[in-house]
Amino acid sequence: MRTIAWAMTLVGIALSCSGCSKPTPTKGGGSDAHKERVSVSHPQPESKLTTIALSDEARSHLDIQTVPARREKVANHRTYGGAVVVPEGRSIMISAPLAGTIGKTESESFPQPGAVVSAGDALFRLIPSLQGQGEVLNPADRIAMVRARADLESARAQALGDVEAANARLGGTKVALERAQKLVEENAGSVRSLDEATANHRMAQAALDAAQVRRDVIESTLNSLSGKAESSALQITVPFGGIVQRLLVAPNEVIAMGAPLCEIAATDPLWVRVSAYVGDIQRLATNEAAVARRLGDAGELEARLAPVIAPPTATSTTATVDLYYELDNAGGEFQAGERLIVSIPTKGSADALIVPKVSVLYDIHGDSWVYIAAEDGTYVRKRVSIARSVGDHVEVVRGIVEGDPVVTTGAPELFGIEFGTSGH
Repeated sequence: MRTIAWAMTLVGIALSCSGCSKPTPTKGGGSDAHKERVSVSHPQPESKLTTIALSDEARSHLDIQTVPARREKVANHRTYGGAVVVPEGRSIMISAPLAGTIGKTESESFPQPGAVVSAGDALFRLIPSLQGQGEVLNPADRIAMVRARADLESARAQALGDVEAANARLGGTKVALERAQKLVEENAGSVRSLDEATANHRMAQAALDAAQVRRDVIESTLNSLSGKAESSALQITVPFGGIVQRLLVAPNEVIAMGAPLCEIAATDPLWVRVSAYVGDIQRLATNEAAVARRLGDAGELEARLAPVIAPPTATSTTATVDLYYELDNAGGEFQAGERLIVSIPTKGSADALIVPKVSVLYDIHGDSWVYIAAEDGTYVRKRVSIARSVGDHVEVVRGIVEGDPVVTTGAPELFGIEFGTSGH
């Protein structure tokens, strides 16, 4: 038994000694081999790659100017999504005031959906008629129109009689005037009688003129209502500038009185509806102007929004209340239904680092950069993170520190020099 135990002990010692032996390195393995396979030649930090050195002549030619990045108290804001809508009461349906036929305007044009129109532009010519055959009138309208025509016929008969009577009176006063003039010339009559005859003649002429005008108006109206005078057609005009939303009639279409013709929607100004969380309303400065920009816009096109009083609307399922702002759209940059990013100021202010907008440059990837003037006369391009626009400045949250001399005038030229798109 002792012999077997000593044998097992010797075997264990041999195995332990074999595990302590140094392994033989394999070909191509280990950290030294890795260093041989991967190497970086002439490593340079990013600051060295984005540093521009200019000669005194080039610096004078570019007229480079700098301003220090500074901290200011700026109003806080909350950002929401907004929708461009047509203001209340600025989308109307134009209806026909009378029954008749729709015709083109004098310019032989006919409005099309989406067409831009101005206030006072003529859309259609409406030729009224009482022919009764092609009309689309209900019985009450027919009775009213027949009564109106009967009244006009009676008025025309009376006007014709007034014209005849006025002609007769004018003839009598003319004879009396000629007799009075002859008597005065022969010194057989008085000047007073001549003056009375002259006045009577003038009054008779005025009565005849009035009777003729009344007769012409009545006859023109009857001819227009009978479809005999297209020159008396009514011009349907636009009450305010905008676009034609819908067109509901076609040329030469016979329509009834009150039939809808087209819908006009105003495009200047427009409204922006912002749905804000009800928990934010007490913190928002809703009586102050907001700023809007398009989706995906880096801030080049910003619009100032003025708060307006509008009918209160809300959405209970999302716990939001609608705020309305007026959007100036004189240039037609925005369209109804468009989505915008709206920044609404909040109550109070915060300390922020700001730089001028003109100093910020954007590369093809949308990243924002500024140039900082170094003490040795060089210019270093630094990446910055922009939080928002503050008037003519932007708020920077990362990339530079307060007091850094930021290039304003000449920044685009430095950008071109660095990437070889401009030579100086």
